[in-house]
Amino acid sequence: MNKKIIYYIVILVFIASALGVFLVYKTLNTKEKRIDSAISVRLNKLENIQKHIAESIKGIKKIGLPVLRYGYSFNENDSYFISEIVRASKKYGIKLGYVKLIHANKNKNAVVYLFKASGFGKPADIYSFIKTLEYNYKIELKKFYISKNFNKDGHVSFSSLLAVYVINKPEILSGIVKLKANLLPPDNFGMINPFVNVPKAKKILTRRKKIKVAENVYKKLSKESNIKKSDFYNKKGVSFFEKNNFNKALVMFKKAVMLNPNNYMALSNEALVGYETKNYNESIFYAKKALNQKKLWQTNFILGLAYLRSENFSKAEYNFKEALKLNPSNGQIKYYLNISKNGR
Repeated sequence: MNKKIIYYIVILVFIASALGVFLVYKTLNTKEKRIDSAISVRLNKLENIQKHIAESIKGIKKIGLPVLRYGYSFNENDSYFISEIVRASKKYGIKLGYVKLIHANKNKNAVVYLFKASGFGKPADIYSFIKTLEYNYKIELKKFYISKNFNKDGHVSFSSLLAVYVINKPEILSGIVKLKANLLPPDNFGMINPFVNVPKAKKILTRRKKIKVAENVYKKLSKESNIKKSDFYNKKGVSFFEKNNFNKALVMFKKAVMLNPNNYMALSNEALVGYETKNYNESIFYAKKALNQKKLWQTNFILGLAYLRSENFSKAEYNFKEALKLNPSNGQIKYYLNISKNGR
């Protein structure tokens, strides 16, 4: 064979080999960058989750009297609370490693149970699990650790220290002999209107059109600021509230507050849901937070009603007076102010 031909063949093989190595390197490099990008996204999600959980812990610690917020009866015990934690974990597909009681601090009127819990699941599910413990089961998060290492299913491990406050209700309430059964307002008073900052549409829409309009509004708002998103969720919550779907309304109001902690309308609406669902401690907590943002007669009125139903007549009277200063001609306020005065 001609030496020249052999020479050209060698050169072509060399070029093909070099090109192959380059393509393999480029493919591996692209794959590595894609993996690095995916890891960065997951780490950012984890940091956001840890931030939300840390903020929740700070919020709970600001509550001065946890015993009044977490009002379980002495009839419940550690097994009962463990079962609640397990039930919440199953709801979000969390695999618990263990839940165990580590301490119970008892006195005449209250018990504080401390539990340790650990397990693994997807970060978003772990966050939902923790929020469910806080809001639905009234279990406080004292400490929390979540790993940054994902397994092949996208799961991470976590461990936590949980607290439950239990009060002896008969002992606490034994000194209160005031009128609770006579708190019904006149028939024409109706339900308190929730706060909403977007006017109702004058045009009557069909159900399908309403859904399409809501979707379009959501798409538009999703590109704008958190404040506008917060207002959107507040309005969604009001629509659920008006249909007496208080659970979904509360979810929307909480989303609104998470996006904008200064949204006093959403905070007042959370207080209103607490009142309507007879969770008066929740109602008091959120009404106070709303009043810290803006003094409105409606929020003072909701707070007064929650205190009245909790039979704290002096505080109820104070808030009804504050509401009356802002709305002197309101007969509804005057009616309940009179009840609070008679109840003292």
